Amino acid sequence: MPWSHEKTALTARCGNGPGSSIAIVVVWCFLVLLSPDPQVLGQTYWDRENGFSMTFPEGWTLFEKKGTKPVVGAKSSKGDRIIVTIDPLAPKYRGKYKNIIEIPGYAAYTKDVIVKGLRGYLLDSGTMDLSNRKALWNRFALIHTKGSGKRYLIIYQVQTLKKNRIYSITVTVRGRNRAEALKRYTSLRHILKKSIASFHLDP
Repeated sequence: MPWSHEKTALTARCGNGPGSSIAIVVVWCFLVLLSPDPQVLGQTYWDRENGFSMTFPEGWTLFEKKGTKPVVGAKSSKGDRIIVTIDPLAPKYRGKYKNIIEIPGYAAYTKDVIVKGLRGYLLDSGTMDLSNRKALWNRFALIHTKGSGKRYLIIYQVQTLKKNRIYSITVTVRGRNRAEALKRYTSLRHILKKSIASFHLDP
């Protein structure tokens, strides 16, 4: 059920008096624990089935795509996006690694996909902590051609591992040229990093 509908129902149940907002949140949290379906409260998305939650930037529109490869994310009014995807770890690596940086050649393979597969330009890369786990990150630029038009994209991706699944957070910022894309990325960097830092994996 969409959050707006849930909130209407909870308001009717909890009332509008002092403390009603706290009561609504408490009841909502209780419903999340009972329901396997993803839940949304404000800009926070909580997916119990896949074991993660994340708070997206204020004012961005949340969306989700269900299927064999579920996608959840948010987009700005200017077309910037931040999405979360989940992929199974390759069978030969399953059950062997608890940390993504331990997987032999994974960081090099990712960079190879960026440069050769996507024909992108790697700007920088490194490791970081994400939800008490090690994560790999890459920031790169590429040109996206659609029809007769071109868009310059700055992409920042963070990946971490949990129970044989790779969780990827991918930020895409666009501009009419590379300078514009870089400028927009710089202007959004603070709120994007705040959103990524909110990503939480269940134990």
